[in-house]
Amino acid sequence: MAIDDAEVVCALKIIRERACDGLSVAESLEEIAIARSSLERRFRQFFGRSPQAEIRSVQMKRAQPLLRETKFSLSQVASLTGLKHAKYFSLVFKREIGQTPGQYRSHLP
Repeated sequence: MAIDDAEVVCALKIIRERACDGLSVAESLEEIAIARSSLERRFRQFFGRSPQAEIRSVQMKRAQPLLRETKFSLSQVASLTGLKHAKYFSLVFKREIGQTPGQYRSHLP
C-alpha cells in the first residue's frame, strides 16, 4: 500500500512491529512527532480505523495461529499477543473475531 504520509507510515510500522509487545497508542506517539488527534484522523482517512483498532487487529491476527496450532493456555496466548490478562484477551477476541477463544479452537478441524 502506497501512503504518502510519513507519520502514518511510521506509526503503522511501529504498530506492526510491536503491537504484540503490549504497545499502546500513547507509546507509539512518543516516537512520532504528531498529535494524537492528527494521527487518529489521518489513520482513519487511510485505513478506515483508528490506531488502536490496528493494534488490536495485529494482536488478533497473531492470536489466531497460536490458538489453532498450539495447546498454549489463554494466559500464554494473551501474553504472546501483548495483552496482560486472559480474561481481557478473551473479551477482545470475542469482540474482534465474533467467538470466544474456546469456541474458535473447538471449531477447528
